[in-house]
Amino acid sequence: MSNGPTRKPIFGTAWKLLKLTAEEWLNDKAPQLGAALAYYTVFSLAPLILLLLAVIGVVFRNDPAGAWSKITEHMSYFLDKSAIQVVEEPISCHLIA
Repeated sequence: MSNGPTRKPIFGTAWKLLKLTAEEWLNDKAPQLGAALAYYTVFSLAPLILLLLAVIGVVFRNDPAGAWSKITEHMSYFLDKSAIQVVEEPISCHLIA
Protein backbone atom coordinates (compact mmCIF):
# COMPACT_ATOMS: atom_id res chain seq x y z
CA MET A 1 0.00 0.00 0.00
CA SER A 2 1.13 3.43 -0.90
CA ASN A 3 0.08 6.50 1.04
CA GLY A 4 1.24 9.03 -1.62
CA PRO A 5 -0.61 10.15 -4.74
CA THR A 6 -0.36 7.99 -7.82
CA ARG A 7 1.91 9.26 -10.57
CA LYS A 8 1.14 9.31 -14.25
CA PRO A 9 3.81 7.91 -16.52
CA ILE A 10 6.13 10.68 -17.71
CA PHE A 11 5.98 9.52 -21.31
CA GLY A 12 2.19 9.85 -21.42
CA THR A 13 2.34 13.40 -20.10
CA ALA A 14 5.18 14.33 -22.46
CA TRP A 15 3.31 12.84 -25.41
CA LYS A 16 0.15 14.82 -24.57
CA LEU A 17 2.19 18.01 -24.25
CA LEU A 18 3.92 17.39 -27.58
CA LYS A 19 0.61 16.62 -29.27
CA LEU A 20 -1.08 19.72 -27.84
CA THR A 21 1.89 21.88 -28.85
CA ALA A 22 1.79 20.58 -32.43
CA GLU A 23 -1.97 21.14 -32.66
CA GLU A 24 -1.68 24.72 -31.40
CA TRP A 25 1.25 25.38 -33.74
CA LEU A 26 -0.85 24.25 -36.70
CA ASN A 27 -3.94 26.13 -35.48
CA ASP A 28 -1.89 29.33 -35.31
CA LYS A 29 -0.90 28.78 -38.97
CA ALA A 30 2.79 29.03 -38.08
CA PRO A 31 4.04 27.33 -41.29
CA GLN A 32 2.05 29.72 -43.50
CA LEU A 33 3.21 32.75 -41.52
CA GLY A 34 6.82 31.60 -41.73
CA ALA A 35 6.55 31.11 -45.48
CA ALA A 36 4.96 34.55 -45.91
CA LEU A 37 7.72 36.17 -43.87
CA ALA A 38 10.41 34.46 -45.96
CA TYR A 39 8.64 35.43 -49.20
CA TYR A 40 8.37 39.11 -48.32
CA THR A 41 11.91 39.19 -46.95
CA VAL A 42 13.37 37.85 -50.19
CA PHE A 43 11.41 40.29 -52.33
CA SER A 44 12.27 43.27 -50.14
CA LEU A 45 16.03 42.71 -50.32
CA ALA A 46 16.57 44.08 -53.84
CA PRO A 47 14.77 47.44 -53.27
CA LEU A 48 16.44 47.81 -49.88
CA ILE A 49 19.86 47.24 -51.41
CA LEU A 50 19.04 49.67 -54.24
CA LEU A 51 18.22 52.29 -51.63
CA LEU A 52 21.38 51.47 -49.73
CA LEU A 53 23.39 51.71 -52.94
CA ALA A 54 21.85 55.11 -53.71
CA VAL A 55 22.73 56.44 -50.27
CA ILE A 56 26.26 55.05 -50.48
CA GLY A 57 26.51 56.41 -54.03
CA VAL A 58 25.86 59.90 -52.68
CA VAL A 59 28.58 59.46 -50.09
CA PHE A 60 31.03 57.78 -52.50
CA ARG A 61 30.17 59.72 -55.67
CA ASN A 62 33.33 58.79 -57.52
CA ASP A 63 33.09 55.01 -57.06
CA PRO A 64 29.56 53.51 -56.78
CA ALA A 65 30.80 50.20 -58.22
CA GLY A 66 33.41 50.03 -55.47
CA ALA A 67 30.69 50.68 -52.90
CA TRP A 68 28.63 47.86 -54.42
CA SER A 69 31.59 45.47 -54.26
CA LYS A 70 31.95 46.26 -50.54
CA ILE A 71 28.23 45.60 -50.01
CA THR A 72 28.38 42.23 -51.77
CA GLU A 73 31.49 41.34 -49.80
CA HIS A 74 29.63 41.92 -46.54
CA MET A 75 26.48 40.17 -47.82
CA SER A 76 28.53 37.06 -48.56
CA TYR A 77 28.95 36.55 -44.81
CA PHE A 78 25.25 35.89 -44.26
CA LEU A 79 23.71 35.15 -47.69
CA ASP A 80 24.12 32.25 -50.07
CA LYS A 81 25.83 32.85 -53.43
CA SER A 82 22.53 32.26 -55.28
CA ALA A 83 20.76 34.87 -53.11
CA ILE A 84 23.47 37.40 -53.88
CA GLN A 85 23.08 36.69 -57.60
CA VAL A 86 19.33 37.36 -57.37
CA VAL A 87 20.05 40.74 -55.82
CA GLU A 88 22.97 41.54 -58.14
CA GLU A 89 20.92 41.36 -61.34
CA PRO A 90 18.81 44.53 -60.84
CA ILE A 91 21.72 46.30 -59.16
CA SER A 92 24.12 45.67 -62.05
CA CYS A 93 21.53 47.11 -64.46
CA HIS A 94 21.33 50.18 -62.21
CA LEU A 95 25.12 50.59 -62.13
CA ILE A 96 25.44 50.32 -65.91
CA ALA A 97 22.74 52.94 -66.59
